[in-house]
Amino acid sequence: MNSFWGGGKAGVSDTFGSALWVLDTMFLMAEHGCDGINLETDVNQLGWISHYSPIVHDPATGACSVRPDYYGMLAFSIAGKGELVKTSVTKDDINITAYSAEPDHNTLWVIVINKDQNRDAAVSIPTPSGYTANSIYRLTAPSDYSTADVTLADAAVDAAGGWKPGKAEKVTTVNSAAALNLPRTSAALVKFTK
Repeated sequence: MNSFWGGGKAGVSDTFGSALWVLDTMFLMAEHGCDGINLETDVNQLGWISHYSPIVHDPATGACSVRPDYYGMLAFSIAGKGELVKTSVTKDDINITAYSAEPDHNTLWVIVINKDQNRDAAVSIPTPSGYTANSIYRLTAPSDYSTADVTLADAAVDAAGGWKPGKAEKVTTVNSAAALNLPRTSAALVKFTK
């Protein structure tokens, strides 16, 4: 699958907005029983590198690098493991989605994606019984149209393809709920532990 036909659309398929689309789409597909997703990469049927390719190479040097889509996939690889947990969202008129996954009996990830281009969200996640809000990994970029400077957990994928999360953000708890500000066009992976 991909975000657009015919190799994608420059300024859409190769921007940070596509990273949020990938993360949201992967969770949506998992909710509906999908076992896996293949995102098209590299040189397409038209003979050029697709705009929606998460990983691209420089034909002159052979060096590979990642595009924003890759960060959506990376976020899903962290927080999308295990069993999905039923999640509901109460919201005003804002374009926001949320998912939860339990990779083991001691960890729960809650993923909140703010796809709204104009509004930040004040998010409150009730702490599940037996859990403590532990940390937040944020998926961010300067804007939804950014093609560079994307980070997950305050860290970028390096030139060798490695990624190591930065220092985890601490969770603020208010009235037994994890409270966070989620800026427009960004996502947060909130980790709860027992």
